[in-house]
Amino acid sequence: MKIIIGSKKIYIGDESNPDATLTYEMDDEKITVFHIKVSEKLQGKGISKLLIEKMVNFAKENNKKIVPMCYFVRVQMERKYSDMIYGNVDDLPNACTIQF
Repeated sequence: MKIIIGSKKIYIGDESNPDATLTYEMDDEKITVFHIKVSEKLQGKGISKLLIEKMVNFAKENNKKIVPMCYFVRVQMERKYSDMIYGNVDDLPNACTIQF
């Protein structure tokens, strides 16, 4: 299964109708993650965690930290990638709805 880094999203499947998506924006300092969505056919396979891992690696390659606006991403990053979080995570609003 190939995970693709596109413009403003990391996804699996067809870019216009992906099976899984993590949406983001990048500026000079950071990458802000807004939303994660996994199709029904890929649920229960750890796809969300793979998308987050891909995002973390992408951030490291670009010398950026991540602002996890999505609650699920935030929790996963606090557990495994806390060193990659930009700023104080407690100050962030929950701006995400997780769609599975």
